[in-house]
Amino acid sequence: MADEIAKAQAAQPGGDTIFGKIIRKEIPSKILYEDKQCVVFHDVAPQAPVHFLVVPRKPISQLSKAEDEDAPLLGHMMIVAKNCAEEMGLSKGYRLVVNDGPQGGQSVYHVHIHVMGGRQMDWPPVVQQEEPMLTGPSLLQRGSRRGGATPGGACGSRKEALRSIKKSSCTAEGGRTAQEEERSPRRSRGARSSAAVTRLGADKRRAVPRRGIACCLKCCSQLGAAVLKLSQRPVPRCPGRLPAVPSLHSPQMFEARQRSSAT
Repeated sequence: MADEIAKAQAAQPGGDTIFGKIIRKEIPSKILYEDKQCVVFHDVAPQAPVHFLVVPRKPISQLSKAEDEDAPLLGHMMIVAKNCAEEMGLSKGYRLVVNDGPQGGQSVYHVHIHVMGGRQMDWPPVVQQEEPMLTGPSLLQRGSRRGGATPGGACGSRKEALRSIKKSSCTAEGGRTAQEEERSPRRSRGARSSAAVTRLGADKRRAVPRRGIACCLKCCSQLGAAVLKLSQRPVPRCPGRLPAVPSLHSPQMFEARQRSSAT
């Protein structure tokens, strides 16, 4: 599709064309029908199971350049297209297309009719729109909606999104990217944690100050030291077997109840 658009934009009217050479038999082609006014041959790049062209012998560059005196010729081309479609067995229908000008997709400036059939045609034609580049959470949401659009499904989309976030996110100070931080040799465990938290803040579109990160890391280290001290304390051992508690129905308890009731 992109190649055809590029050809249509680059083509210029005037001069000899490939269709003129086919009509003069200078270039071989699969001729389907010919008479004194037009030639019918198969398209070299078919867009349907049946795709042929009806080309007039008269070198009319575009349909918009046709004159009133060309009406019988253009009508004859339509009748020839109908007859050839019947011979090709297109009884369920077919489509006739005439391209005109660059935006019409005309790449050969010799007027011709495309006849396509043998499959269900879509309407309207596909409109090509450039999708905006998505980064961060938008790309994650798009990957989760599409599911299996990427080779790895939703997981593949999330990996792609995270890769994009790592490339685009910067730290709150210094403007260094995540990749530069990872390549830096002077990075301690605290610095790596700081960069990770900063990347998370950049992803959520808010900057995380380094002072808060350092304070949080300091508190975490103090808490870890306290837990380590508690874990190193000796655990008190059990003093031994505890005395058995007498049952409520034992003789001792029965005598005690009798004494209390007598008093």
